[in-house]
Amino acid sequence: MVALIKRVDLEIPDNRITEALTKVGLDAVNVTRLNRKEGNIPISTIKITFKDANNRNTFIHIGLQVDSMHVNAEAASQNKKSVQCYICHQYNHVAKYCKTKQQICAKCCDNHRIEQCTAANDAIKCNNCKGKYLATANDCPNVLEQEKRMLNLINQYSSTSSATTTTPLLHDSNEFPSLPNMYQRQQDLLHNDILDELINLLTSKMEKIIEETNKRLFKSLQQKILKK
Repeated sequence: MVALIKRVDLEIPDNRITEALTKVGLDAVNVTRLNRKEGNIPISTIKITFKDANNRNTFIHIGLQVDSMHVNAEAASQNKKSVQCYICHQYNHVAKYCKTKQQICAKCCDNHRIEQCTAANDAIKCNNCKGKYLATANDCPNVLEQEKRMLNLINQYSSTSSATTTTPLLHDSNEFPSLPNMYQRQQDLLHNDILDELINLLTSKMEKIIEETNKRLFKSLQQKILKK
């Protein structure tokens, strides 16, 4: 069960994503940042594989909270198209494992490549259902049947029973702390600076007052001693 999150800061490592998922009770099997095909350069999309459909669906519902950033999640698209051999044009195997090993034309069903076919357009015949279209056409009932079969397998795998995952409440301030108001933060910093300045100023003045008082007391004491 795979989901994707996009526009994730490149400075956020995969283990931070894993920790954030674990914190909200989601069971992720693998967390991988995707790379560009050219140059193998990391991109801002991260693929997350979950243990089951419940974890994946919960994640899609709540998204991801990492530090002060919240990112929406989406399900990875499932490929429901069945594999088709380009030698015999049958399904559920590739050419490497084709038992026929005899090239079948996708246009007329004879033993040659379609590039070598000289059959007229009205002689087109599907090798699978004998319909009047290419063996690779999506109109073939066999294609639709294979897609239906693949979709059933996907749904069957997606609906495997497992323990219910508790979904964190979106208004829970512990799970999703609200971002601090920027203006309020600036005001707090300004007040703190002013308070520090006042304390420093008062401290300096008090030190001077105490110093002057001590001098006067010492001078007065000296005068009394001299008079005696």
